[in-house]
Formats: sequence, structure tokens, C-alpha cells
Amino acid sequence: MPNFLDLPTELRQTILLYAVQQETYLSGRTYPKTITSLLQTCISLRNDMPWILSSWAPTWYLTHPSDLPSPPTISIAGTVYKPTITQLCISVFHDSLLKNLRKADWATAYAYVTHAELVQAWHTSISQLPLTGIKTIHLDVTPAPGWMRTNHTNALHTILHDNRTAHCFMNDHKYDIGDLIRGIHDHYAGRELSITMTGTLSRRSARFVPAVQNHCQDYHINVSWTGTYIFTYSRALDQAVYTIAPKTRPPALSLEAWSDIMQLAPLRAVNFSSKSGRLFERACDEAGNEAMQHVLRHIVVFWLQDQGLRLPMPPVGNLQRAVIHALVADLGMFTHSEGEGEGRHVVISRGASLSRVGLISDV
Repeated sequence: MPNFLDLPTELRQTILLYAVQQETYLSGRTYPKTITSLLQTCISLRNDMPWILSSWAPTWYLTHPSDLPSPPTISIAGTVYKPTITQLCISVFHDSLLKNLRKADWATAYAYVTHAELVQAWHTSISQLPLTGIKTIHLDVTPAPGWMRTNHTNALHTILHDNRTAHCFMNDHKYDIGDLIRGIHDHYAGRELSITMTGTLSRRSARFVPAVQNHCQDYHINVSWTGTYIFTYSRALDQAVYTIAPKTRPPALSLEAWSDIMQLAPLRAVNFSSKSGRLFERACDEAGNEAMQHVLRHIVVFWLQDQGLRLPMPPVGNLQRAVIHALVADLGMFTHSEGEGEGRHVVISRGASLSRVGLISDV
């Protein structure tokens, strides 16, 4: 039976290029796994890669000024190859610290937390931006660390909607981001270049974008916004509460099932602590919203129904155990941990907690 390597070279390379083109970004100086895997599969595919690499045209996503001045190269049979770069995306606040974002304040004493040094570092590196072939430069102005932007949706939305981030932090950068754009524009003077702002912002930061655009207009520079605004937000824990115990019956729900759900209504009156909210949010990003809603429902059913004095929870990791301890404390019950290693789990009880009297501790 013929295999992929038996296909004509042009057809095989066309198929490989289609696969590689699914990768739309080259992040920093690291090639995506799709490309590195093809390079390591066999000699035949590696020999196909020069044409594929030269035909691949990703957006080069710059996370640090050290990524400059040119994209990483790959050596095949003694010849160096690299992709065709026509678009750059500069992640301005990629190295921002979460603890600083939470301290942003109107007071000048806290001005250091707004990370002016990150914008200045990019400004200093403008001279290293490649000139040849560049048609578009995007500035990602998402006010969050780079690690938080993937698989941390709940935590990301929380920090974006925080007034200290949405108002104070972003307001502090409306002029220096404008100056950064002006510097980039001057670097490419006489060349056809489009500059845009992109990223994810809270709707509370809506004044930031026109403020930057107006500042740039003073220098006759047009800057468009291609990013995303988040309009609504509620804590992951609040969403879970109203998913488990909704106020009104969903149309598709039977009366019998609605009767069972109505018994969970007291959950809506619980004033969960901010600690529980933060831990629940992190656990949702780790395990998924549905999984954590199931955990909360399991706890609430035990809380409301008089069925036994103890409820052993399934073994889970450190973070989810911490969530259970916090939620149960807010509900006025007690917890302690049992077991070791992967079998360590939380036991909920209606009586005095061993952990409260210092006999058993959790990590």
C-alpha cells in the first residue's frame, strides 16, 4: 500500500504546507511543534522543509525585545532557512507582574507598578525592528502577563475588569503607547506600513484606545483597533452558584427536576469569601468550569440534606483541596484531610474539624 512519502514531491509539499499554515504565529524564537516534528520525522520530510519554510508566512509574535532583530533560522543540509515575515505583533506587557497590576493606583507613590520600563524597553528596541518586507505591525496591549492569556480565561477576565487595571494601569499608558507607535512610524518612514492596536481589554478600558488614537493623530498617524472588548463579567464562583441554583426554571427542564433544584436555593444567599472566589477561579482554569461546578454541587447537597455526618470527597490535587476547604468553611462546616500522595482527599464533617484543632494539616 502506498504511503505519504510515495506521493509526488509537489503534492506532498503542498499537503505539508497546508498543515504548517495552520500555525499562524511564530512566537518569539521558538518554532511551533508542527514544524519541529516534521523536521525530526525522517530525511525525506526534512528535505521537503526548505520550500515549506520559505512559503510559510506567519505573524512574528514578539514577547521580549531580545527576540529581535530577525526571526530564528533553521539549518537544513548546511543551508539556513526562515519563514517569510510581513507582520509583527509586539506583546507590550508580556512580562508584567500580576502583583503589580493589582497595586496600580492613581497615587504617584505607586507609579512604579505600571511597568513603564516595559514600554521603554520596546521603545529602545525600535531600531532593531526588521525593515524588509514588513507591511503590518500590531501592538498587543493586553494588560496581563503572557502566561495568563492561554488556558486562564477566568483569571484573565478578573484582572482585566479590576478597576486598578482597567482604569489606573491603562490610563497611565495612553501617552507612552502613543509615543511607541510614533517611534515605530518614524522607523518605517517612507515605507507603506499599517499600525494597529490589538489584544483583549475590559469595556471599562474603552477610553484608552481613543486616547491613544487621538495622541497619534497629533502626529498624523492613523492607528486602528482590531482587538476584543469584554463587556460582561462575573466571578466564576458566582456563575457556578447560579448555574447550580438558578432563580427561574429553564424552559427545557421538567417540573420534577426543577423541584430538586429548588432545594438548592439557599446556596444563593451564601456570602462566599474573596479567598474562596480566587481559589475557585484558579481551579476552574485548571480543571474546567463544569468539573468545579460538580464539586460545589456535591458539597451543597451534603450541606442542605441531613444524610450522615461525614462526606469523603474524591482524591484531588492541592488546589482543588484548598478550594474545598475554603468553600466548606464559608458554609459553616468543617474539613480535614486524609490519605497520602495521590490518594489524599478532603473529608467534610458537620462536627469539630481535626484541622481546626491542629491534628491534621493539608498541603
